[in-house]
Amino acid sequence: MIIAIDETGTFSFTNDANLRHFFLASFFLENGNLLKTKKEQFEKWEATISEKKKERGEIKGYLLDTQDLGSFVQEVVCTKPEIRFSCVSVVPKALNLELLKKHKNFEVRLIAQSLKQETWFPRKDKNFIEQYAKWLKKRNEVEFLKMFCLKHCLMDSLKNAFGYAIITDNEMELLDVGFKVDADFINNENIYWNEYLLKSIEQNSEVKPFPILDTWDDNHPITKKYIINGKKGKGINLRTVYEGKNFFMDSKENFEIRITDIAAIIFNRYFNRSSSDISKVFSLIEKKAIIGDYHIELRLNNFDEEGLFLKITGLPLEK
Repeated sequence: MIIAIDETGTFSFTNDANLRHFFLASFFLENGNLLKTKKEQFEKWEATISEKKKERGEIKGYLLDTQDLGSFVQEVVCTKPEIRFSCVSVVPKALNLELLKKHKNFEVRLIAQSLKQETWFPRKDKNFIEQYAKWLKKRNEVEFLKMFCLKHCLMDSLKNAFGYAIITDNEMELLDVGFKVDADFINNENIYWNEYLLKSIEQNSEVKPFPILDTWDDNHPITKKYIINGKKGKGINLRTVYEGKNFFMDSKENFEIRITDIAAIIFNRYFNRSSSDISKVFSLIEKKAIIGDYHIELRLNNFDEEGLFLKITGLPLEK
C-alpha cells in the first residue's frame, strides 16, 4: 500500500489564520496491477487538462475549476480501484501560541536528554543529533506547526491503513506500506524532518502501542512483522513501518503525490469557501472514498511536562 501525503494552506498565524489548513493522506492499493491501473487512469485524465492550467508540465490544483475537479473525482478517485483519504487539519487562529511553544520546547529538551543518555547512538552519531537539536530549536511557529500536523497525519494514516485493509480483505497490503510526502515545502532539510518524524513516532509507539486484531495468531504474517509487547500490552511497532524510510519525494516523479495535491484542493475549497458546486464534488469523495472517522481537527492540549518527561525518559525533568 502507498500512502501519499500533501499539504494545503500556509499554516500562518497572520495571513489566513482563520482558515482551515490540511495535511491530506491518500491510500493506494498496489497488489497486482492496481497501482499501474490507477496511474493510467490519472494520466488519461491529466491529458484532458489545458496547458494553461499547468506549470512546467505539472497540473496545479489551484488553477482547476469545479468542472475539472468533478471529472477528477469521477474518473480518478472513484473509479476502481478507488482511492481513500484521511486528513489532519488545524485553524491557526484557534490555537494557543504559547502552548505551541511549550510543545516545541519540550521536544527540544527531550533531544538534550537523549544526548546525555546517548539513546540515539549508534543509530545516529553525536554530531548529527547536535545539529538536529539546533535545527529544531530554530524552527519558527509556522514550521513547527507543520511538523506537528505532519507527524499526526503519519500516525493517523497508518491506523486508517490498517482499518481500510482489514475491512476490504486486503491485509497483505500491510506487509509493505510505503509513504510518499510531497517534498516541496521542506527546503532541502529532509534529513532533519525525517529524524523528527521517526523519533516522534518511536516515542508514540512506546507510550501508545497500536491496536491489533485478536484473530491474528502468532503465525500470521502481520503478527510476525509488527507485533511488540508495549507498556500497555501488545501493539504495532511503528518503527517497523517508518524507520529507514525517506518520507519526502518529488511530485513530478510520483503520481500519487500529484493526485493527493489535487484532492487537497477539493478539501480546502469545501471547508474554507464552500459553494453548492464544490459541495457536490466533495460529496462524491465523502460517499465513496473516505475512511471512517477520516478528519482529525488538531488541537493543542496542555500537559504536565515533568510527568510526561518521566514517562518517556524514565528520568525527572531538570529545572
